[in-house]
Amino acid sequence: KGDVEIILNGKIVVHFKDVGLQLSEKNPANSLPVGDSKEPLASLVKLPSESALLNEEQIQEFCLGSVGKCFGPEFDIYDTGEITASRMPNTHLNFVHRVLEVKGKRHQLTKHSTIVTEYDAPLETWYYRHNSSNTLPYSIFMEMALQPCGFLAAYLGTTLLYPDESLYFRNLDGRGRILKNVDIRGKTVTNTARLLSTSNIQGMIIQSFDFEMVCDGEPFYQGDASFGFFSGNALANQVGLDRGKDVRPWIENTSGLPITKIDFRTPENRASFYLMNAGQPHYRLAQHQLDLLNEVKIVQGGGRYQQGYIYARKKVKPTDWYFKCHFHQDPVMPGSLGVEAILQAMQVYALQLDLGKHLKSPRFGQLIDHEIVWKYRGQIPQPDVHTEMYLEVHLSKVEIGTDKVTLIGDASLWKPNLRIYEVKNVAICLLESQFMKVSNNNAKFRR
Repeated sequence: KGDVEIILNGKIVVHFKDVGLQLSEKNPANSLPVGDSKEPLASLVKLPSESALLNEEQIQEFCLGSVGKCFGPEFDIYDTGEITASRMPNTHLNFVHRVLEVKGKRHQLTKHSTIVTEYDAPLETWYYRHNSSNTLPYSIFMEMALQPCGFLAAYLGTTLLYPDESLYFRNLDGRGRILKNVDIRGKTVTNTARLLSTSNIQGMIIQSFDFEMVCDGEPFYQGDASFGFFSGNALANQVGLDRGKDVRPWIENTSGLPITKIDFRTPENRASFYLMNAGQPHYRLAQHQLDLLNEVKIVQGGGRYQQGYIYARKKVKPTDWYFKCHFHQDPVMPGSLGVEAILQAMQVYALQLDLGKHLKSPRFGQLIDHEIVWKYRGQIPQPDVHTEMYLEVHLSKVEIGTDKVTLIGDASLWKPNLRIYEVKNVAICLLESQFMKVSNNNAKFRR
């Protein structure tokens, strides 16, 4: 028995306590071949632009239906009901419509296997309609970028290394940089993801990728990420970011500082923070599927850097919309929405302190050419009864310029008694939007 740490690029990505190992006689009759390729892919599949390697119908089979119908008979083992395959997000959280090409061979999990995918963004779509302006939410950047990585891992047959086990796909780390503002409505986004490494350790598979997204012929988001395939038992025994220690939010160990409390369940605060102002229609919070907080506490000048501190909570319900989308047979809260909740808490800070008061018509936007770094060491599964998540942001920079306000900080997110997400250099900005068309998002106006 012993404790095990898996290290990728100098960082601990998995920590387990009391892992046991037993040696016994091997029965050849019960052994399973590893990496026995029955249906190798072509080294390079490249199709004309009017066709695709995998179409939307096949993609939807992987998301919600038959894995074998998407990837071929070798994957029929996941359609019997005995073994569960890790799926790609579906419906409102699906951002792969077709696969144009794959470069690589099944069962050869070598460096630089690549996938090229496309996503057709509707002209009218929920993540624009529910946002406070016609700005692409950061969580959607993340989902569009990361989903092809998981699809490539599945397509290459990563889970077939352990064909008799249900393995679950989880994002562990990532870095992303927005290169330019982009409005993807009515356009096609192309993503190229590349497998960089694969490590197979005692039933756990760790893979790393990089990615680049293009719209209108120009790159607009790029980065890299690592993922793991884990058994159900491994996920149940995860110890979070702090190796099982109960590390509490900063606010619980602080006294004597003035705290501003905002409860978004009251009609007054709903009206103040969520409803449109006719003169400043975008100077508010997102709604509906992007409404991710119940209450916020603000300590102006507080936190690790004494630039400001934000604490927020959200009740997580079994009926929350994203559990049906992420994932089929494995419902967990998307990490991207945890990051979005952190960004929303920073928006609350900006609104409460009226940091955009010098702007004619402020809107929230993304910081361009700025790298955000995230780390996940756990997840929030669909609960049987209500549970909650809570988060904090230590602001490291609040810069008020003539035509832009910038907020940057470091953040953490907890499920009860376990810190599971860490986000470094998380950032938002306020920009002028006097020429921006007001989106039809069914929001009422403040009177």
